[in-house]
Amino acid sequence: MNTFKKLNAAIALAFICFVFTSTTLNAATLAEAKRALINAEKAGDFAAANRIREAIKEVEAQNYADSYERIRQEGLVEIERQRALRERFAAPVEDPSLLDDTAYFFGFGEKAAAERRSEQANQCATSAAEYYREKRYEAAVNPSTWQLDGYESAEDYAGAFRSSFYRRCASR
Repeated sequence: MNTFKKLNAAIALAFICFVFTSTTLNAATLAEAKRALINAEKAGDFAAANRIREAIKEVEAQNYADSYERIRQEGLVEIERQRALRERFAAPVEDPSLLDDTAYFFGFGEKAAAERRSEQANQCATSAAEYYREKRYEAAVNPSTWQLDGYESAEDYAGAFRSSFYRRCASR
């Protein structure tokens, strides 16, 4: 029974820290809370079990909301980065002459080259973003992939692969 009291105290402390500091709880604390829930149900203390269950639901909902917001922000950053790349590679050609228009029609000249660079940058950015999502999913499913490779987080791991992929794609 002493272990049960320690777990309840740990859960209460972790929940208070979460509420007052707005930091997400780590998986070990949630696992302790789930063990305390099982112990409370075994002991027949259903009131405590319901309080623990509600605390777990609130923490998991907050963790999900935080993760969703972080992923949404990363998506907005990626969209802005792609827009900047399009603007950089698709600089408009000023005052095109008849010779420039003719060269463009046949796929030559500065305007056609800028258009090809812009298309390639868009394709590379789109492919790199898809590769990032795949690597991020892979890292989420199996955290040892990024931990054993020495990355600080799953996002760091996926971002390194995205950058490498984009550089190789854009250099072609």
